[in-house]
Amino acid sequence: MGYITRRFMSIMITGGTGLIGSALARKLAKQGEQVVVFDISPNLRMIDDVKDKVKIIQGDLTIPQEINDAIKLHKVEGIFHLASVISAAAEQRIVSSFNVNFVGTVNVLEAARSFGVKKVIYSSSGAAYGDKEGKRVNEGDPCQPSNPYAIAKYFGERWGVFYHLRHGIDFRALRFPPIIGAGRKAGVMSYMSHMIEKPALGLPYESYVKEETQTAFLYVKDAARALELAYQKESVDDRIYNLNGIILTAKELADLTRARLPEAQISFNPKPELDSRVRAQHRELDDSLAQRVFSWKTEISPSAMVNDLVDEIQANPHLFQ
Repeated sequence: MGYITRRFMSIMITGGTGLIGSALARKLAKQGEQVVVFDISPNLRMIDDVKDKVKIIQGDLTIPQEINDAIKLHKVEGIFHLASVISAAAEQRIVSSFNVNFVGTVNVLEAARSFGVKKVIYSSSGAAYGDKEGKRVNEGDPCQPSNPYAIAKYFGERWGVFYHLRHGIDFRALRFPPIIGAGRKAGVMSYMSHMIEKPALGLPYESYVKEETQTAFLYVKDAARALELAYQKESVDDRIYNLNGIILTAKELADLTRARLPEAQISFNPKPELDSRVRAQHRELDDSLAQRVFSWKTEISPSAMVNDLVDEIQANPHLFQ
């Protein structure tokens, strides 16, 4: 792919050392982009291989001056706004998550308006639709977000559309399914990542969902590529885009892990409450609009994903222990 920006301008990634942010930072930095990683608590282990190729700013999105200073200093032309407090933590820390997910998003959009940032790409979530229990949904379907994280994601989309209509900011939101990647720490949907990561580290893993429980997911490297595709498209008519991924049962994912790691110790001890929450959050995102506009499609097959993830973890076990 070609370069995103002119060489004297920068791309900023909020939450740039998180799961998706670090994958995107690594991808862009290796392409020679000027990348600014903005994070309240930078986890340098997640970008260990490119930390000398990016600008790292420890900053707080809830403080407008800190985001403003970063944009001015580094001549930021585009922002990938990925920072957020995820679902479980958002429910446990309502006020602090509100400040990050709501106030922080408005601060990013206002800074973009004030300093002429051309594009803002927002990491949203299929959770904005609410609990659909396997139903297929498209961008025209009603949203009924049912938890603080999902409400915040939908809120961020609406503010982004407002800033586009009122101030001309080229805002684009991608509604992601759950993401699989090394280093994911929390959230009820993290079982998918841990089912691969733990055995890759030689550790047993006990699943809290049933073998037949289905989940749609996207590998983090495909997620990073989707963000780049969304940014590269010169002009678009729509502001919100679904991204579907791959749908597997927990057993199918366990079997793929065992195929790569025959010694993997994976067992199932379902917890009804957690399994029910996972099932409620499963939805199939109709991504035909993103396919048409961005030429989007998943490139990494389930088996290739498992192999790639195991290779990454085993090559750098210290990063994930």
